[in-house]
Amino acid sequence: MANDIAGNPLHILDAAAANIITGLIRITKISWEPVAVDDTAEIKDGQGRTLYHKTLHDLGTATNAIMPEIADSDFVPPLVAYGLSVPTLTSGNHLMIYYDGPSPLKTT
Repeated sequence: MANDIAGNPLHILDAAAANIITGLIRITKISWEPVAVDDTAEIKDGQGRTLYHKTLHDLGTATNAIMPEIADSDFVPPLVAYGLSVPTLTSGNHLMIYYDGPSPLKTT
């Protein structure tokens, strides 16, 4: 499967250093489903600044029985960025980025 950035939420399955969104985005929620110890998810804005970085260690450990629970982060007010990339996403993970505004977002 490939990334689906045509709707809301954005469904991210594959990491890419290049921007997947080039315009304004107002992120209201990020939902990440880690599947194994040491999984990592990272989101950056168009300038390369880290907006979101989580590892399974931030959430606990497998012995704490948190897997495969979804890690949600809500942003009130929304997290505003110009451009968006997901340079790090452990293989097999699923990341959903919810946003406020028109759909689809500007991608070129």
